[in-house]
This record gives sequence, C-alpha cells and structure tokens, in this order.
Amino acid sequence: MNVKLIEFFKENKNLIIIYIIFGILFFFISPAQKRYYFENDINRFDDNFYLSFSVYSILFILLIVLIVSIIKKIAIKNILFHLCRTLILSCLLFIFCHTTILSLLLLANRINSKGTEIKHYKIIYITNDKYLSAFNINNDKDIIDQNDYLKYSVKDKIENLTVGDTLSIEMQKGLFGVNYFNK
Repeated sequence: MNVKLIEFFKENKNLIIIYIIFGILFFFISPAQKRYYFENDINRFDDNFYLSFSVYSILFILLIVLIVSIIKKIAIKNILFHLCRTLILSCLLFIFCHTTILSLLLLANRINSKGTEIKHYKIIYITNDKYLSAFNINNDKDIIDQNDYLKYSVKDKIENLTVGDTLSIEMQKGLFGVNYFNK
C-alpha cells in the first residue's frame, strides 16, 4: 500500500505542486485582494480587462507551443493536435480559474503606483443602522456602500456622517489603471 502511494506521488508530483499553489492562491491571495479595492473597481476591471488579457495570454501560449513544436521538428499533424489541446486547456484554465487569475492581476496592479487620486463621494442615503450609499461626484455610476467605505475608513467615523456630506477618499492609481487603497 505504501509503495503504491509513494509511486503515485512520484508520478504526479508536478500536478500535486500545481494544485497546492492554486489552493494557496485561491484561499489566501484571492480574498486578501478585495480589501484593497472598491467592489465597483473590481467589477469594472473584470469587465474591461480580463477578457482581453485572457485572449492575448492564450494567443501567447499558442505561439510558444507553435515555436517549440517547430524547433523540435514535430510533424504538422501533431503540431495541430498540440495547438488544439493547448487551446482547449488554456480556455478551461481561464474560465475555471477566473477568480484566482483576476486576484493575481489585482495583486500585480498594486506593484507600481502611478500616483494618487482623490475621489469625492456625496452621501445620498444613510440609516440609523449606519448603512450608507454614496455616489462619485465626477461619475454618478461609481457608487459605494458602507462595506466599501469601511475598507477605507474606521467604523466610528461613519456615525458622524449625514445625508449630503462629501467623502474625500485618497486612492493610488495602479499599474493597470485600477484605483486601490494603500494600506
């Protein structure tokens, strides 16, 4: 029994290492990225950038497979098989690992700051329970709620806010143009 288990680990050690890395990324890196960004910024980044990043990455991977196949002088029939297999696996990777890849891109976004930006939000709704909604004065589609505000500020400050107050929130502009909090 132990010999079979050892053989299994020897045969699949690379796959097991990949699963461990993706597990760490999924359970630790992915949730940690949300505390640096407003939810709208994450959604906008996902909508505007992820698909094009996926397509260009898949094309880059296919190009590498093609170049390696040509260098190794593989038959054209086999090259087409390798390209089709790589295309399918790459598409599945970008579909099923969407959250993990998006989190890695958000982490990479915070590597280099392109300066600071101050966003001004006007509070349009606040309750006694201290739920709030505020819209960006310069972009009325940019709305934050109490969860987003609490990522930036401490909880006791929310009690002093009223409808009509303006919140000034300083954010860093990231490598990909997505604003984040410098914590």
